[in-house]
Amino acid sequence: MRYVLPLSVLAAIGIVFALSEFTLSGQTKEGCLDQPRIPNYTFAEMRKIDDCTRELDAVKGRQVTFSSAFDDVRVAVWKGEVDVFAAADRVVELARVNSPVYLKVAAERFPDLSERERVLILMTGVLAVEVKFQRWQALSSQERLEEILCELSVSPEMNPQLDRELSTTLACVPNTPCR
Repeated sequence: MRYVLPLSVLAAIGIVFALSEFTLSGQTKEGCLDQPRIPNYTFAEMRKIDDCTRELDAVKGRQVTFSSAFDDVRVAVWKGEVDVFAAADRVVELARVNSPVYLKVAAERFPDLSERERVLILMTGVLAVEVKFQRWQALSSQERLEEILCELSVSPEMNPQLDRELSTTLACVPNTPCR
């Protein structure tokens, strides 16, 4: 009986520590130091955070605009409403305003080509991937891609370097009559 009381006190203390959110070292169970819930920011720091948030929201808005417009141009090419060269020009204009990163990445990938040629290759690659993975369920999607590639191959704007890069990019597409 004399051991029951001290053992029950020790058991109670053990249960309290086991259920407690904090350890003796002042850390939470996740290992983070105990910190106040709301940081103590100055007004200037809050303003800077707000300004950064606005800048990021603006960049996101421009990127969403570019993505949506790119999709519209891509669909117009699929429908035959716009030729690929005009579509590439439109995408270059959109990217200059809304997504300079797109042009930067394209320049890193194809450093020896013009902006228009870079976008042309990337856009044609997107179209080819859509055909390969059957994004467009219509039976005519393969034929439309072949028409687009034929347009490119007979165009006076096609140069050997552009043709080589385009062939490399389109390696995922089954053989087409014009390639």
